[in-house]
Amino acid sequence: SFGRLIILTIALLTDLNYRLRSLTTLLSEYLCNYMINRVPPIRQGYQETAAILCHSLLSCLPTIVASSEIPLLSFSFRKLQPYPPAQVSSFALNSALFFRQTTRAIGQRIYNPPTRSLTMRAYHRSLLLVVLFTLFLGVTCAAEPIKIGISLPLSGPAASYGTDFRNTYLLANKLLANNAYQLIFEDDRCSPMTAVTVAHKLMTIDKVRYVLGVTCDGVFSAAGAIYQSHGAVVISTSSSKVAGDGLFHTNLQLSDWAKQLFEHIAANYHHVGIISEETGFAQDFHRNFNTANDGRLVLSPQTYQSDETDFRPLLLALQAKKVDSLLLLTQTEETLLRILHAVKVLKMPLPIYNVIFAGSKSFRDKSGSDAEGIVFLDFPDLALALNPEGRSIFKQFVTQFGEPQSGEGLFVAAFEAFRAMHQSVNSGQDPRVFLRQTTFSGLECPWHFDSEGFWKGPHMVLKKIDRGQVITLRQ
Repeated sequence: SFGRLIILTIALLTDLNYRLRSLTTLLSEYLCNYMINRVPPIRQGYQETAAILCHSLLSCLPTIVASSEIPLLSFSFRKLQPYPPAQVSSFALNSALFFRQTTRAIGQRIYNPPTRSLTMRAYHRSLLLVVLFTLFLGVTCAAEPIKIGISLPLSGPAASYGTDFRNTYLLANKLLANNAYQLIFEDDRCSPMTAVTVAHKLMTIDKVRYVLGVTCDGVFSAAGAIYQSHGAVVISTSSSKVAGDGLFHTNLQLSDWAKQLFEHIAANYHHVGIISEETGFAQDFHRNFNTANDGRLVLSPQTYQSDETDFRPLLLALQAKKVDSLLLLTQTEETLLRILHAVKVLKMPLPIYNVIFAGSKSFRDKSGSDAEGIVFLDFPDLALALNPEGRSIFKQFVTQFGEPQSGEGLFVAAFEAFRAMHQSVNSGQDPRVFLRQTTFSGLECPWHFDSEGFWKGPHMVLKKIDRGQVITLRQ
């Protein structure tokens, strides 16, 4: 019982914050020495064995202290799923070295005539103890969950998207990996400045090697270089075109989006007023839309800052130019709501176009009849696009978390990002090579990453809000 108390004390100490790691190690060494020199059953012939057992346990402390759990108490047996090759190798190496070191020490005690204090029976008991503790030590040290850092807008105007992404990652971790990963969620508020802070924290403090989320294009543009410099593998759901060997996207390139929307508008209208937010996503889409224009459209652009609240001057300027349609490029649904309200106040009876944000349930709930008739680009209707596996998984998502508050298609983008990351971690290959060479099964259809790390497989569709419901114009 006293020995159990000592082990429990060590376990509690090791759950201290990583900044107290050195102090924890010193205290644990003191407890080891006390146990070896004071506890009678150990003092009477088992000093070397106990010393090796206890100090070998101390070699696990950096891993244990950095974890948010106490593996000595849980024994890590609740995670019985297979571990990645790197962890299996670590377990084998720890066990082999420890077993060799301990049995050698016991053998020296038996066959050293001047100090022959262990009998063969005691030797066998010690050897059994070594084997059992080796297994325990190997599982404890090697079974630490792999960390995945996840940067999302969990507060602020894009919080509904961040919440849906977080719930999707939680479900994917459960269904695909039996909760094998430690998911470290950080709130970047869709702010490039905050995202840089988050990236430094994940890389230098949490020391993660794998990153998901980074959903806002401006966030990815700002933080991508930091992740790249630390050698992290990132699978983002943004569409920001940032080059990098370890940077991937479960999203389509904006050039594809812009060309599709341009063709639809050019077939119906002549003079488009564009109101675009001064953010990465909106400005990148605007540039790609300009590039797609082959002269069939006259474009009248206006830009605004994210904190703008009065859009009447911009709209009146476009009205004076006699535009026949409006393209509203926003970073969040909150900004889209403000512009739409100003359009209705000025009674401008123009067709309105948008990308992604008009499709979210929270936007439709807030906008009411003001959103009637908006045409927008979005991911395909899940009811038609999902395969049997996809329908089953999405049903589980809705049962556990309710209907997505953001666009349904983003659920697929987040789930596929986790699937790709999980398979790459367990592939036994360099994840970067694996991700560029593999075709994934997908919730909708097979897909792969192209040479620039973007999603190839799914496609965007045009949708419209009709009597408060979203209908697909072309699937």
